[in-house]
Amino acid sequence: MVSKASRRAGCAILGAALLLVPVLSAAPVRAETPSLSVSGYAPAERTAPLAKPLWTASIDVPGADGFFYEGNAAAENGIVYAISGSKLVARSAADGKVLFSYGKDLRPFVKLASDLAVVVHKDGRIAALSAATGKRKWISQAGMQADGRTPFIGKDRIYALNDDGLTALRASDGKRLWADVKEPMGMGPYSLSEHDGVLLLTYVVSGAITSTQLNAVDAATGKLLWTANRTGAPLLVRDGLVYTVKEMWMLADMDRTPERQIEMPVLSLRSGAVKGTRLYDYEVEGSPPYPIRSPILALDKNDLYVDGGGAKLFKFDFKSYAAGAKPVETYFKRNERMQLAGPPQGGRILLVSQDNGGLYGIKTANGHPVTWLADNPVVRSEIYGNRIFSAQSDGYLYGFDLQTTEPLLKVATGSREYGPTLKTGDVLIVQTKGRLMAVKLPR
Repeated sequence: MVSKASRRAGCAILGAALLLVPVLSAAPVRAETPSLSVSGYAPAERTAPLAKPLWTASIDVPGADGFFYEGNAAAENGIVYAISGSKLVARSAADGKVLFSYGKDLRPFVKLASDLAVVVHKDGRIAALSAATGKRKWISQAGMQADGRTPFIGKDRIYALNDDGLTALRASDGKRLWADVKEPMGMGPYSLSEHDGVLLLTYVVSGAITSTQLNAVDAATGKLLWTANRTGAPLLVRDGLVYTVKEMWMLADMDRTPERQIEMPVLSLRSGAVKGTRLYDYEVEGSPPYPIRSPILALDKNDLYVDGGGAKLFKFDFKSYAAGAKPVETYFKRNERMQLAGPPQGGRILLVSQDNGGLYGIKTANGHPVTWLADNPVVRSEIYGNRIFSAQSDGYLYGFDLQTTEPLLKVATGSREYGPTLKTGDVLIVQTKGRLMAVKLPR
């Protein structure tokens, strides 16, 4: 017979053995190590006063192919216009109060034409309303405006686009002036401008080689006056002359030479006759194969700025042209990944980075670099007067002083996607996907 003492001793030995089993059988514990570890760089966060929204409002969002039409929202004279719930809603920029609304089946964009707000119904009818009261002035027939595009706004006309081409409507009463202006071999038009009774339209034309084409149309009748192939929107229209730029096509062995030439035919506005041709020569830096890219041009009064695709930027004397014109000034862009963004603003040549989307500058007076330093990739930027507004992909928008580069404000948008930033008076309207946000600007 086993005594109680023996049983107690056996249980104690068995318990101790069980406690020892996991310890004795477990393998040594080791931390996992990565196969590669690389440290990056986190830019310092910009500090600026955080602006609180005056108000926010939801807006309709177009489909994936049409997100952020140019006219997704509009602002003027202290009123903000946008489509919400398929109707036009006009709000006070100061407090977001609804001033009026219109419709129930509208496409998600609005455009302003003088004292009119122009909207399009889902069946293609164009409606013109009083921008002040929302009262409808007129409405067109169905199918006037094709889906996926917006009308062009002229001085006293509205130009509609549909399957038949371009139709001119009188802005005051909607009367059809002419119709069916179309480029049979082209897609578009993608730009439209009015000049002394002539419309200039740009198309993309398909053929053996796809290229741009400039068409001139009589504004009174819609009759085609002339065309210019390999030509986009004009650089300048002045004194009855159209200054155009020929596309730079890739020619044989072009990448073996640094010499480049801009061909600028000067055409009669009414007839399209060539009145002269300007040639501007420059060289790209580096070694073969040299980059081949159509140059980016910007005209600022008497100065022509040319970005040829390398790390240099050239300025030509546009007013006093002479054969064999050479650059009168050469600027350095920091690197070839920066592109000319447009004409100088406030004595600064503006460049946009292809890497982070940010705006950088060069002082026209001395070529010194200027930076409006963002702390994250920039989705888009707008300039109003002496202020730059840059919307970032991390959900913040910054406002900078153009001259001093100092940050003036910071807005928490909570979005990675933006439409054009709008301004009316001292109120900034930030447009994100499905929402408007109003912010009071500092003085």
